Amino acid sequence: MSVGVFAQDTTTVKPEDTGKVLINPGMGWTMHFYSNVARNYGSKLEPSDTLEDFPGVSTVYLRLPWAYLEPEEGKYNWAIFDTPAQRWIAKGKKIALRITCSENWMTYATPKWVKDAGAKGTHYQYGKGRTKGKARGIRSSTIRSFSRSLKPF
Repeated sequence: MSVGVFAQDTTTVKPEDTGKVLINPGMGWTMHFYSNVARNYGSKLEPSDTLEDFPGVSTVYLRLPWAYLEPEEGKYNWAIFDTPAQRWIAKGKKIALRITCSENWMTYATPKWVKDAGAKGTHYQYGKGRTKGKARGIRSSTIRSFSRSLKPF
């Protein structure tokens, strides 16, 4: 058995500083949408707010509690994400989603219908922490159903 040594070409790049933002698609700046309260989604944005004045932003991060997305079991309100996201998608930005199941500012970030179906949970009160209950799991069928609803994304 013989082992050969291969010469590798090395390229050194020394970019000139132009004073402009280095655009690195999918890796650069992310804009965290200013609110995770549903009533604010889109309500404070001007139609012209497409982040063109923030060079390098490649991703817009949207975060909302699960209860706003699926207020009734199996009935999804995708428009709550889709409506504000379209302005940035149209400009070539990517959208990152976070769907939360716990928020310290609301009682039911996980939809109330999950509790009504028998899931036990923990309640938090802002500034006080956990106020009652002991955390337990959510039915696996509920998680599977929710996961299937995300497949189009």
